[in-house]
Amino acid sequence: MDLGADLRPLPPSFEQIRTHRVTHYCGAPIVHSMLADAPNQSGIAHQISSLLAGAAPPLTVFECMADIGVALTHMYGLTETYGPAVVCTPQPAWDALSPYARVECNSRLQGKPACMLRSQLVQWHHQLTTCTNNLENMELIDRIPGAHGRVGKRTVKDQISDKLAYMIHSGLLRAGDELPSERALATTLEVSRETVRAAIGVLHARRMVEVSQGARTKVIGAGLLPMHESVSTLGSLKERSFEEVAEARAAVELQVIRFAAQRITDNGLARLSSLVKEQELMLKDPVGFQISDREFHTTLYKSCGNSLLVDVVSDFYDYALEYRRRALQRPGAIKHSVQDHKEIVDALKTRNPDAAVAAMRGHLERVRETTMKEMVNRV
Repeated sequence: MDLGADLRPLPPSFEQIRTHRVTHYCGAPIVHSMLADAPNQSGIAHQISSLLAGAAPPLTVFECMADIGVALTHMYGLTETYGPAVVCTPQPAWDALSPYARVECNSRLQGKPACMLRSQLVQWHHQLTTCTNNLENMELIDRIPGAHGRVGKRTVKDQISDKLAYMIHSGLLRAGDELPSERALATTLEVSRETVRAAIGVLHARRMVEVSQGARTKVIGAGLLPMHESVSTLGSLKERSFEEVAEARAAVELQVIRFAAQRITDNGLARLSSLVKEQELMLKDPVGFQISDREFHTTLYKSCGNSLLVDVVSDFYDYALEYRRRALQRPGAIKHSVQDHKEIVDALKTRNPDAAVAAMRGHLERVRETTMKEMVNRV
């Protein structure tokens, strides 16, 4: 039963559910929010199952509907046309979790790239395989540098807001920078525009960005909440010289790419190629390129298959970002970096570790030279 037709003219009423003894129905998040606030909720003596499509509602809605006797199942996809592409099937083990944890599990589809049916002829097994590949290919922040342990179960919105927040705290994004459009960010970060919008809303609440109707979102600063500096496995790098850090970075990163050439998946190569293709359109967009550059290197690092090396080399990457920003504003700098990235990906496609190392060595040497030039100019 679709409650939409009955509920649109009048406020939601549980009298309809009691009278018709509704056991199953589908409803949008707004419908469930209205039901959660509706009067006369008592008197429902039977169990009700509901399918919830689109963005997951807040925790309070899940809790309220559960108290009433409605079990919500979250799904995603072209639900109005071909039915759901992905269903978040409740698991018995969730019963032992806290209400918040259950909601986290039941809304985990939010913002993830669900595989949509392009034709009624597409077979379900192919659809599910494609969807699984997409989910595995997502590159989200799983460690806040300087913190103990890795980020636990979090929504994609929180993952993206943390990622952008860290870019601001690390200096990759600075006050006055205009963020790329929602569409561009969604493409670069491989999430939905709704997720990007929600993540920016989190940063706006933290006073880290300024959101204006009809204008690009602008970075304000680090906001009111502190974030760990990048000190996880190496201690503070601020006391080290640039040459010392650059030499150490090269030693570690060349080993990382050697492993990556042997272990990178087809999905990883496709992701890197996609990022390079985007970057070719960012030659006059330093902010957009810097976000994409971090995604490129993060994807590359994770392809080595060693999480400890990923943490170490990520800390090296974040060193002297202020000078890297300035270097990228030089004429032709982004173009050179994009060409370096393309050569790295081409070498990785050969699965030849020596070729990949040679391509990365050239890139790191260019980064060292241009960054050092900016540091000298500042002095």
